Amino acid sequence: MSQLFFVLGLLISLNYTNPPETINTTPYISLIQQDSTPPNHGIVNVEEISEHSKKKTPNNTSKNKTNSWKKYKKLVEQKEKQREKTLKVQKNNARFILTIEDELKLLAISENIDANDIPHPDIEKKCKFAFDVTDKFTGFHRRGLYAQTIFNYTPKNYRKFLKSNDFIRCEGFLSQSSSGNMALNINFIVASKEAKYKFGGIRSNSPLILYSMKGNEYTLMTYQGAEAQIKDNTTLYECSFAINKKDIKKLKKEEIDRVKISFDKGFQAYEIFYIDFIIDQFSCFE
Repeated sequence: MSQLFFVLGLLISLNYTNPPETINTTPYISLIQQDSTPPNHGIVNVEEISEHSKKKTPNNTSKNKTNSWKKYKKLVEQKEKQREKTLKVQKNNARFILTIEDELKLLAISENIDANDIPHPDIEKKCKFAFDVTDKFTGFHRRGLYAQTIFNYTPKNYRKFLKSNDFIRCEGFLSQSSSGNMALNINFIVASKEAKYKFGGIRSNSPLILYSMKGNEYTLMTYQGAEAQIKDNTTLYECSFAINKKDIKKLKKEEIDRVKISFDKGFQAYEIFYIDFIIDQFSCFE
């Protein structure tokens, strides 16, 4: 019996010395706690960092883009208004911006009158303007008379070939700009396509000299010159010559009986039969 109690006591002592193994979860906690901070504090820190990384900052990109577009649009509108203002000033002051050369080119523009259909001055109505217009954009105003025959010339040995027409005919008209500048425009017509080679062209900055019956000389200058235009068997020179403003008052009373024109091949001088041409033309601009 005593032996039985001894065995039972031995078994009980063995149970207390070797308790059953349990699952240990502490290693997971130690992985999180890599410092000496208490377990709960370390876990809270990890969670706080994770939450902070997920927080979104306020998005103002759309608002900034809207403000930038408004500023850009306003700047564009200001520049457009300034451009319109500049164009308006240029339009009002256009006649002071144009050079004499540009003005002379505009003064020479007629309504494409066919020189062969120009009536003789004896039957042409005085002061009949071929054009009287104002440019809508520049405000430049110009007006000019219809061309009239100034002189004609046919060598004696040419007369048998040209029974009804002249070998050379020169027609002209005065034109005026809104700034007061005036020009003498001529249509010099030669009944030969060979004139281009015999006369050449009229160079820029070439003179045309008017001689009065009182013995006075007046020099007019062309800025653009003129090239020979050949049509069928006819050669045409269309050229505009600026009249010096200081000579206008005198020319209004001068009878012109001779003219000299400068070509590439040299000067050509001609007698004028319509001596009152300049006087009659100037009177239309009074």
